[in-house]
Amino acid sequence: MHLSHEEIAGLIDGALSEGEREKYLKHIAECRECFEIVTDSALLLRGFEEQEKSRRYFLVVIKKRKVISLLAAAVLLVAAMPFLWRGAKTLFTDLKPSEIIEVLVEKGSKESLTLSDGTRITLDAGSVFRYPEELGRKSRPVHLNGEAFFEVVPDKGRPFVIEANHARIQVLGTRFNVSSWDHTDQVAVAVAEGEVSLALQNGNQQEGVLISRGEYSMLKEFGIPTTPQQVDIAQYTGWLDRTIDCHNTPLRDILFRLERWHNVQFIVDDRISVSGLITLYVENKPIQEIMDLIACTWGLEYRLEGRKIYLF
Repeated sequence: MHLSHEEIAGLIDGALSEGEREKYLKHIAECRECFEIVTDSALLLRGFEEQEKSRRYFLVVIKKRKVISLLAAAVLLVAAMPFLWRGAKTLFTDLKPSEIIEVLVEKGSKESLTLSDGTRITLDAGSVFRYPEELGRKSRPVHLNGEAFFEVVPDKGRPFVIEANHARIQVLGTRFNVSSWDHTDQVAVAVAEGEVSLALQNGNQQEGVLISRGEYSMLKEFGIPTTPQQVDIAQYTGWLDRTIDCHNTPLRDILFRLERWHNVQFIVDDRISVSGLITLYVENKPIQEIMDLIACTWGLEYRLEGRKIYLF
């Protein structure tokens, strides 16, 4: 099923609810046929300076990216509907031609980068991070799937906004950790300095919470964030120096972390319950030493063959 002309017009005119708008943008970002229609329609853009800028922008995005982001999809809508340009222009005053950069961190490594505003971000192995080469004039939106530590440069006029799976995280300037993996149904935030807001992307922002220094909150896919609680932040930032500091943590979560950090694959005997809880503290060590500790703690055995670890 594809969007009708009325639905596209309503989207660009801003006549839809926030939920409808998000739904239609996601559809266009994922529907190949709708995307091709919009792409073909964009060829009509000739002779108008502002429209030509948008056309050049989406062409750059198409060449650079395999998948169109929701932001790019919104720009494509404007580019593809010249007859609605005048009414839609105000919806996108903060957009300018800028390459969308995607960073994929390989297993066994970490990666640090600095954005155009000076914000520093450290990404854990297996993480995917997307951001515009030049951040917006009114906000600084980025997207994360994985785990990262942010050191956001203060800017009262431009909030820093992170879209992480189903969550929206907003700050002005602070240091904090975000964990947001596709295979889980939760987004976790631990704040080392400053204050961070956490809420559902498409939910009531008033149901969000403010997380202050030394606090932690978690948001499941359906629901509201947990009440912020005081924690030892080192438990959530230990990955920066490859320290595991886990208390009553499912074995599967520890194995998932080790797979990413050491670029290995675990093959676990069916008789082992990976949902069982384990408490473990170990600083940066070779994988063999860590496995010796886990095997001894749980009364297990393991065998290392190349990049595969058999646990039985």
